[in-house]
Amino acid sequence: MNIAKGRRPNPLAEPGCQSDQDHFRRDFLVAFVVILISATILVIINLIISHFMKNEVDQNILEKVVLAPSEFNPEQLERTQYLVSLIGFPILCFIGWLLSNKISSRSERVRPVLYPVVASSVTIGVGLWLYFALKKTDFFYIKGFSFLTMIFFLLILLIIYIEQKYSPKRLAVLLNIGAIGLCSFLSFVIVFYCISTENDSQSYSWHTNAYIYSIVQVFGGKTLLINLTNQYGFYPYFLEPIFKIIGLHIILLTTVFGVLLAGFFVILFFLIKQLVKSRAIALCAFLAMPGAWLWAQCFTEYGPVFQHWPHRVLFPGLLLLIVWFYQKAKGKSKSLLYYLTFIVCGMAILWNIDTGVVVFGSWIVFLYWETLGQWRSFHFKKTAKAIMQHSLIALTVVMLSIGSLYIYTYLRSGAFPDILAALRYQG
Repeated sequence: MNIAKGRRPNPLAEPGCQSDQDHFRRDFLVAFVVILISATILVIINLIISHFMKNEVDQNILEKVVLAPSEFNPEQLERTQYLVSLIGFPILCFIGWLLSNKISSRSERVRPVLYPVVASSVTIGVGLWLYFALKKTDFFYIKGFSFLTMIFFLLILLIIYIEQKYSPKRLAVLLNIGAIGLCSFLSFVIVFYCISTENDSQSYSWHTNAYIYSIVQVFGGKTLLINLTNQYGFYPYFLEPIFKIIGLHIILLTTVFGVLLAGFFVILFFLIKQLVKSRAIALCAFLAMPGAWLWAQCFTEYGPVFQHWPHRVLFPGLLLLIVWFYQKAKGKSKSLLYYLTFIVCGMAILWNIDTGVVVFGSWIVFLYWETLGQWRSFHFKKTAKAIMQHSLIALTVVMLSIGSLYIYTYLRSGAFPDILAALRYQG
């Protein structure tokens, strides 16, 4: 079935209910209840944690520095609550989803009334929550534009309502043309904004220097973890072949970064367009991301921070793209994409360990989730075997990634790398 067309098998659908709209409404209500209950449980758990745990300054640290104790702001409590919520929320949602299969079909009568109430509450609630939360923190998106922000939010809702209510073909064509034009324009703006010249003060900022320095050193023949350490991973090895071909210059460097960043946003646009049925919602959702990035650049003095954009978003974007194709594939194509994703995740760890671990972990958790979602048909033995297979392949890929780094470093410099030095900045 084609997800983009809104037709997909629904594990929560009741017998005899064939309407896609009914399926969507039931899924929406179930998701709302599951998320609400899960969030409530996490709030209670975090309140209990705050009762037993307090933030304290380590006295050993105070003895080694000249700063006063008031200069420190330890966050043991916040860190514990964050980790508990990060790990506990998907578990609670998964348990809630399993229990939701027990929901009786007697909710059929109240659904036509309950759905618009919940949908309207969620829409308005999210808008108000974002508005007041950002206004309280004096965030620059909201500061000074309170009335205009609310009007913009209402206009988006109006556009969505018009499309959903009437869905004229001309509006769809107009949105498609507008989307292509905006994507082309934004790609040009992003690439152009990233380009630095030798006379541009941005090219000498400490942010840019910290990111480009290791690229220049590797291009000049030095080896990471032998001649120098690097805060952001082994990305210079990936970029070195490109600059060997086109040459190394500040304009060429920043142009490559701009192209990579534009490519990331193109991936996001493709995915949003495929996964969101409403063209208006898809277009608004996409414009929010590069728009926010470009808006943020107006408030910085040192230009784009390449170690975030595109460095830390590139492989997460690639993972989303491959997983989308993986979900649609069947047979040999699915198996090929399965192993290809492991390879990409292995490369992600070498590219940047910060996001690489998140990318690799997300792929593994997704595979576990997918396997556990089929445990009724797989039964215990097949489910356990599938999870063990995912784990063994993941361990093999990690070892191959580290092993390839050892081999490449030795061939390049004649010495083996100190892997622990690669974690110095993270530590």
